[in-house]
Amino acid sequence: MEKTFSQFIEAVVSSNNFNWFVTLGYAPERRGQASATPSSTAEECLCQWLNEARRGPGPLGPGIRDYLWVEEYRRDGSVLFHVLVADFHGFEDAWEQRWKEISGGWARTRSLDKPINGLLGYFVMRARCGLQLNCGRRFQGRFFATDFRPWEKRATNHW
Repeated sequence: MEKTFSQFIEAVVSSNNFNWFVTLGYAPERRGQASATPSSTAEECLCQWLNEARRGPGPLGPGIRDYLWVEEYRRDGSVLFHVLVADFHGFEDAWEQRWKEISGGWARTRSLDKPINGLLGYFVMRARCGLQLNCGRRFQGRFFATDFRPWEKRATNHW
């Protein structure tokens, strides 16, 4: 039997203290405006940002260990990385600013007051975005909608 995305993401999210959800925007037309890496791709910028955030804990960075992200490629060529971080002890605005410096893009923290599982499900199962996990030994790797049982089509009510 194939696993469902809902069961899978519930196990992932409940495995850690996820406390920061940030969307990192990358626009190719602004690539040359980034001060640190003007010719880098979106993926290279994300790797640099994550590598810096893994340093620490202390003055070099918040020392993050467990995180996941969803890659959303837009029709206009822009890329959004929706990043969920566990046990984040840094200054959110400083790391949003660091993304802007690295990529020339933008960053926005999202509220975690609502369950995140449904949003992640939408990105992976409906929008067909890739999910990358780095959450301890148990949850590692790259996943796509095809790795899970297909979602049922929702019935439409015609009142």
